Amino acid sequence: MPESFTNDALVTQPQLKRITGNVSDMTIWRWRRAGLLPEPTNIRGRNYWRARDVHAVLNRLMAQGAMAA
Repeated sequence: MPESFTNDALVTQPQLKRITGNVSDMTIWRWRRAGLLPEPTNIRGRNYWRARDVHAVLNRLMAQGAMAA
């Protein structure tokens, strides 16, 4: 993973997009809708995910071969 976060850190949507290979906002939305990503915490109109949740999702997707490395 190119960026390093503590487990309690909040990951912004732009950071999440970079971490997942520069996917689009629509892809993030589709992953949320499909249940691949948890719903984000919304703070002042911006979406944030807990780093530990992002790590868990990425590990699961990579184990399933759903994402190219």
